[in-house]
Amino acid sequence: MVQLSSITKKLQDLYGEWQVEPYTPPTALDGKIPRNNFGNVDLFTATMIPKGCYHETKTNAAKIAKSLGLEYAEACTGFSFHGGRAAPDISGIVLLEKDAEIFESVHIHSIYFVT
Repeated sequence: MVQLSSITKKLQDLYGEWQVEPYTPPTALDGKIPRNNFGNVDLFTATMIPKGCYHETKTNAAKIAKSLGLEYAEACTGFSFHGGRAAPDISGIVLLEKDAEIFESVHIHSIYFVT
C-alpha cells in the first residue's frame, strides 16, 4: 500500500494566463472602427467598447449615422438561439467619439422627421 505522505502533488493550472487577463479593447485608428469578421462590433459588456468609440442605442441611430456619412458599425450584444441556430442580437451602433456632437445635434432635430 502507498502512503499518502510519499505522494507529491503537483497543482494543475485550470486556465492559461491569456484566459484570465482582463480584455483590452482595440483602438479606433485613422477614423476606422475595429470590427469582427461579420462587420459588427462585439459588445457583450461595456468594457468591450473600442477605445475612441461609444455605444449609441437611440431610435434610428443607424439611419441617422448613414445619412450623415459617419463611420459606424452595428453592436452585437449577444446571441439568441432558435431552432438550433444562433442569431446575433444587434442593439444599437458604435460611433466614433469625435462624431458624438454632430450625431446628437442631428438626432435631436430629426426625432420627428426620420421614418
